[in-house]
Amino acid sequence: MTPAIRSEAPSIKTRQITHALWYERELEDAFKALEGAEITLVLVEALSDFIERSTASYKLLLEAVALLSTSAHPMAREALFDALDHPLVKVKRAVIDALAAYPELPWRQLSEKLATEHSHHVRVGLVELLANAPGATRWDILIGCDDPHWRVRKQVLTNLQRFAGEDGVEETRAILVSELERRGLDNDLSRGVIAYYDLYHSPQSSIEDCAPEAHGLALATSLEQRPWWSEEPSLVKTNLKAMTRDEMKREDIWLAWMLSHPAEKIRSIIITELASGISIEATLSFLIMASEPRFPGMDETREKLLARVRHDTLEACAWTILEHLENGIPLWEPAGIGEVAVNERWLKTWALSWLAKHIRPSDELWASPTWTEALEDCVASDAASARVCALEVAQQLSQDLSEDMLLSSFRHPDVRVANAAVVYLTEATWKQPSRDILDALIEAPHQDDTRFRAASACALVERALITHADAIERLANDPSHRVREACARALANVEDIDRASATLLGKLQHDPVARVREAAMTPEHARALLDDPVKESSWRVLERAADLCMLRLVRSLPDAWSQPIEVNLDEDTSPNADHVSVANHGEATLEEALEKTGAFTGSDTGEWWELVPLGNTSLSVSRMGISGHYALPERGFAEALDRGINHYFWEPIYLSQSRFFKPLSKDRKAGLVMCAGTFESTARGLRRDIERALRSMALEQIQVFYIFWIRDRARFTHELLMEMERCKEKGLVHTFGVSTHSRSLAREFLDEWPAVMVRHNAAHTGVEREVLPHVDRNKVGLITFSNLCYGRMVSELPGWDKGIPSAADAYRYSLSQEGVTGCWSAPSTIAQLRENLSALTRGPMSPEELGALRAYGRELYRLNTGFNRFIRNR
Repeated sequence: MTPAIRSEAPSIKTRQITHALWYERELEDAFKALEGAEITLVLVEALSDFIERSTASYKLLLEAVALLSTSAHPMAREALFDALDHPLVKVKRAVIDALAAYPELPWRQLSEKLATEHSHHVRVGLVELLANAPGATRWDILIGCDDPHWRVRKQVLTNLQRFAGEDGVEETRAILVSELERRGLDNDLSRGVIAYYDLYHSPQSSIEDCAPEAHGLALATSLEQRPWWSEEPSLVKTNLKAMTRDEMKREDIWLAWMLSHPAEKIRSIIITELASGISIEATLSFLIMASEPRFPGMDETREKLLARVRHDTLEACAWTILEHLENGIPLWEPAGIGEVAVNERWLKTWALSWLAKHIRPSDELWASPTWTEALEDCVASDAASARVCALEVAQQLSQDLSEDMLLSSFRHPDVRVANAAVVYLTEATWKQPSRDILDALIEAPHQDDTRFRAASACALVERALITHADAIERLANDPSHRVREACARALANVEDIDRASATLLGKLQHDPVARVREAAMTPEHARALLDDPVKESSWRVLERAADLCMLRLVRSLPDAWSQPIEVNLDEDTSPNADHVSVANHGEATLEEALEKTGAFTGSDTGEWWELVPLGNTSLSVSRMGISGHYALPERGFAEALDRGINHYFWEPIYLSQSRFFKPLSKDRKAGLVMCAGTFESTARGLRRDIERALRSMALEQIQVFYIFWIRDRARFTHELLMEMERCKEKGLVHTFGVSTHSRSLAREFLDEWPAVMVRHNAAHTGVEREVLPHVDRNKVGLITFSNLCYGRMVSELPGWDKGIPSAADAYRYSLSQEGVTGCWSAPSTIAQLRENLSALTRGPMSPEELGALRAYGRELYRLNTGFNRFIRNR
C-alpha cells in the first residue's frame, strides 16, 4: 500500500528542527529557530513528543510549553493537557498557566487530578483552573477542602471569597455546606474551611464564635514524643542517620508515618534502613497513611517501600485488613498507632488487588469466606473505587462476571467504572459477549468522554469487528485523535482483517495526526513508507516504521534532514536581553547602563538612606536590604545598587540575583554586604551551602551567613559550631547570624549572635514587647522580615473602611521601632522595588500613623490567628 501525498509537506528547516527535538540534539539552536515561528501541526506534535520524552533541562521544557500555548491548532490544547502527567512539577505548573487561556477544558479529568495529584503546587493551580469552570463544575474546587496541604485549602478559600463577592456571602455559604455534605467531605479539614469563611465574612465575630466542633478522628498520628523527632527537619535527618537498625525496628510503626514527610532525603533514609525488616504492624501503619494519595511523592514512596517488603508480611497485612473490616474492628488498632482517620475503601481494594495478583493458585482465595465476602461487597458497591477494584480483580483471576454486572457498570455515573468494564470486556478470558452487552456499550452514557470512546474502540474491534462495523467506523472518524489512535492500534493487531476494516485501517494510516499514523502502522505499510519517506512528516512514525522493518532509519532518509540548523546569530533574542548586566556594558558606568533601561536615577535623601552599623560586626548596612526571592529582574538589582542599597539576601533559587551579581567586578562587590544561609544542621551541609553561595555569586567571602529558621537550640551541635569557626578562620564567612520565628529564642540569641533575623509586622507585634527592649545595637544587629505578612498587610480586609496600608507603610512601621537595625524587602518588579524604597525617603512614622497601622494589624491578626487555627495547623 503506497502512502498518499501528505497535505502538509514540511520544509527542510522544519524537518531539521523536529529532528533536533526528537533526538535531543542541538536543542538550543532548535528553540532559537522556533522563536517567532508559526507553530503548525507538525511542530505541535514535535513539541508534544519532546515534552513527553525529553530528559533535557526544565528550562527547555518550559520553552516547549510556552511555544505550544501559542498554537491555535486544537491538538495543542490536548498536548498541553497530556503534559499534566509530566514528572516535573515546574512543567506541570507551566502547563496549568497555559491552559488557563482556553475556555473549554476537560473539567472532569481536571477534577480527578485534583483528588490524586501528589504536588500541592500543582493542586493549587488546578483549584484556580477549576474555579473558572462553567456552571456547577466550578464547585469541584471543594475537592480541595480536605486536602492535606493547607496551601490548597487556602486557594479554595480565595476562590470562595470571590464567589461570595459575585453571588452573596450567605448564598455561597449555603452551597458550600450542602456541596461538602453531598460529596462526603464533611470532615475536620472541611469544617475548618467553613469556620474561616465565617470568620472572614463576620468582622465582629471572635475565633471562638466560629470554631467548629470536633468531628471524626485525627488525620495523622502525633510524632512529637518520639525520641528522634524534632521541629527542625535537619535534626530529624541527623537523628535518623544516627539510629541503629535495631532502634529503627523498634520505632518502625512511627517511622512509617514519617514517609509522608515533604523532604525526599528523609523518606529515602527511612526506606533504605527499614524496608527489608519492617514489621506487619509498621507495614499496616504505612498503608493507612499511604491511602492518602496527595502526600508528596506518595506513589513513588509506596512503590519503593512495598517492593522491598517481604511477601509474607504484605500477605499478612492484606488478610488483616479484610478480616478487621469484616468484623468492624478499627484498623488503627492492629497497627498500634492510636486513633486516626482511615480510608477503609482504599485499603480494602488494595488488599483484594494484592491477594488476587500474588496468591497462586487462586483456590485459596475462593475458599476463604473473608475474601469472597469482600469481593462481593465490591461487586455490589455503588462506590466507584470498589466497583473498579472488583472488575480488575475479576480480570486478573479470569473470573466470569454476570451480564447484569457489566450492564450496570457501563451505566455507572463514574466513567472510571465504565472504563474498567470495557477493559474487562476487552482483555479478560471471557466468553463472547452477547448483543445486549455490545449494544449497551455503544449506548452507554459516557460518549462525551474521550477515554471511554477510546476504550470502546478497542473492545469493539476485539469483540465485534463484523457485527458492529458501523460503530467502529464512527470511532475511526472520531474528532479526538486519541479515539482514532485506539481504534487504529486495535485494527493494526487484527490478523485476518476483512476488506472493509482494511480500508478503514488504510485511512487511519494517513490520518493528519502522527500518533494515529504510528498506531495504524503495519509491516507492509512500513516498508512502503521507508521507500518514500518524503511523504511522512513525523519522526515518531518513521521510527516506528524502521522498527517494524528492523532497519536503521538514518539509512532511509535524505542527509539534509539531519543537518545542523542554521540560525541567525546576529540577533539577540535572549529572554534576558533587556536585563542590566554590568558584564554586558563594557566600560560603561552603571549609571549609563541604567539610563539605557529607563531605571530610576534620581537622588535619595533622608536619615534612613544612611548606612548603619550591623551590631559589632564592623559591617555597615542599608536600612532596607533586597532579597531575590520573587525573581526581581536584573535591572532591579542594578537600580537598587545605584541608589545606595548595599545589603542583599541570596538563596540558590534566586537565579536573576545570581545572574546580576556574579559578573560584577571585585571593586563593585567590595562594599556590599552579601547574606546567605542554610537549613542544615551538619558541618558537611553547612560547608556545602557556603561554598555553593560563594560559587554562585563569585564571591571571596560571604559577609553574613545565617542559620535559618531555628526552632530548637539542639540545632547547634558541637560539630556545627566547630565548622562555623573554621569557616570564619579561613575567611569564607565574615560573621554568622541566626534566623527564627520564635520570639523566646530571638531574645536569647541577642546575647549570643551578632546578627539576628526575626519576623515583625503590625499584625505580629510581640517582638516589640519581648525582644526589641533587650536589643543593644552596639552588640547585635536585628533585621526584621515578613514586614508585609506575605502580602496580607497590603490586602483589603472585609469590613475595613479606614484605608489599606501601602507596602512602604508596612516597612516604615518596622523600621520605626527602637532596636530594629534594618529589614528585608523582596520585590518582584521594578515598580514594587521603587515603592518599597520610598519608605527610606519618607522616614519614621508619626505616633498617629503607628496607631492607625496597629489598628489595621489587630484586625489582620484576628484573621491570621483564625487562619492558622482553622486551616494551616489542622
